[in-house]
Amino acid sequence: MSFSSTDFGIVIAGQFYPIEGVSQIVEAFSQIAMNRFEKQLDDLKKKSEIGKRNLTVNEIATLTNRNPATVMRHLRMGLLLGTKVGKSWLISEENYLKYKSNTREQS
Repeated sequence: MSFSSTDFGIVIAGQFYPIEGVSQIVEAFSQIAMNRFEKQLDDLKKKSEIGKRNLTVNEIATLTNRNPATVMRHLRMGLLLGTKVGKSWLISEENYLKYKSNTREQS
């Protein structure tokens, strides 16, 4: 969007008086707002990508240097959130990251 110098001004007694420089200020603020909006949109896209991947108990055990039995115990205790599918467990990447940060704080 582009503005001209006659797009902004003040009306006094029915007479329009243009104000110089306002169009550049409005364009600069518009660009700043668009940059912030695009960054927030990118952040939302990144957040939505996290958690789409599911990990197995063995993968979690490998990533955390724990025994798979320990990971299973943590699932049963609720320290690690997952979904039981048949006899196996699937853990979302988001839940793994929460688990990892919680167990790191306790170490």
